[in-house]
Amino acid sequence: MVVDDDVLEKEDMYILDRMKDFISAEDVIKYAAAKQLLILIERAVRMLLLYASNLPHSRSSNGVVTPRLR
Repeated sequence: MVVDDDVLEKEDMYILDRMKDFISAEDVIKYAAAKQLLILIERAVRMLLLYASNLPHSRSSNGVVTPRLR
């Protein structure tokens, strides 16, 4: 999920945020693997946001424009 761009969807943002919160905890971040995973999560979030910004947008009834994700 973190590395492959094809499996990231809008709902994954919540999961990635939870993973990032856990990994950022003081007891966890001291491990090298946690630091590397944090980098991968942040990259995945950036890619998801970039992907979303390139999608066609929908305008809701209240005028809010949002990208249409899968």
